[in-house]
Amino acid sequence: AMKDQVIEAFQSPESSEKSYPHCTILDALSDSNLSPEEKSIGRTTEEAMVVIGAGVEALANPIAITIFELLKNPSELAKLKEELNAANPDTSAFLQYAELQHLPYLNAIVLEGMRLAKENGRFPRINPESPTRYQDYEIPPGTIMSISLKDLHLNEKIFKDAQGFRPERWLDPIASKGLHRNFLPFSRGPRVCLGRHLAMAEFFVCIGNLVRRFDMQLRGTTQQGR
Repeated sequence: AMKDQVIEAFQSPESSEKSYPHCTILDALSDSNLSPEEKSIGRTTEEAMVVIGAGVEALANPIAITIFELLKNPSELAKLKEELNAANPDTSAFLQYAELQHLPYLNAIVLEGMRLAKENGRFPRINPESPTRYQDYEIPPGTIMSISLKDLHLNEKIFKDAQGFRPERWLDPIASKGLHRNFLPFSRGPRVCLGRHLAMAEFFVCIGNLVRRFDMQLRGTTQQGR
C-alpha cells in the first residue's frame, strides 16, 4: 500500500490527478532536486516507512505505557486530574498544548512515561577525525559508537527505583538536573530528532485530554504486558 502511494505521488505531478487533496512529504520528495537514485521508488518507500514509524509507532508505545501506569497508580492519576481541572475548570473543553505544556505534574508524568517506554533503539555515532576518550578507554577514529536507551533509562545508578513509575523524581529542578542529562529519548546534538517538539505536543495533548475526559480502568493488563 505504501509503495502504491509512492508510485502515485511520483507519476501524477498534478494534484488533480491524485486520490488525496493535499501535499505530502512524498510530493516534496518527488518535486525535489535529489538524484534519480535518491528518488527511486524503493528508496522513497523506505523513507515513507521511517516517517510513519517515527510519527506513529514511536509515540504510541510511550502513551500506552503512561496510561497503564496512571491507571495502576490511582494516587498519581488523581493528582494529574486535579492539576488539569485547576488549569481549566471547563471539563468539556479540549485542552490545548499551550495550556498543558506549563503544568508541572503533567510534565513529570510525560517524562516518566517516556523513560519507562524502554525503547531498544541505539544512536550510532562516528568520530571520523580523532580518538574518543571514554573513562579508561580510547576509541579509535572511525569506530561506530552507540548507547542503549533501555539500559540508560533503567540505570539504577541514575534513576533510583528505575523500574518504578515515580513522576515526582522530575519535580525538583535541582535534583532532576542529573536525570535530564541522562534522558535521551530524542537523542541530542546536531542529530537530535527533528520531530521532537511535535512528538511532545502530541504526548501532552493526548495524555491531558484522555485523562480529563475519560474514566478508564485496567482490564486484563499486567505489569508484564508493559
